[in-house]
Amino acid sequence: MAQNEIRIEMPGIGHLHLPPLDQVAFLGGIATLALIEIIEWPVAAVLTVGHILAHNRHHALLRSFGEALDEA
Repeated sequence: MAQNEIRIEMPGIGHLHLPPLDQVAFLGGIATLALIEIIEWPVAAVLTVGHILAHNRHHALLRSFGEALDEA
């Protein structure tokens, strides 16, 4: 489990894993802006996908860096 991950026990369903609170807040903010029509849905979708890809790339980069340090 990630350090900042939110874990919720759902009776009858099991464990629900949510991303860290800062990511939930960012994505919720994007959804809110789209709901009140400050930004268009396609823009919200692009921001969300970009945020998720950047977050995943960041972790892959850190993992690669850690593996390089292990080999050194």
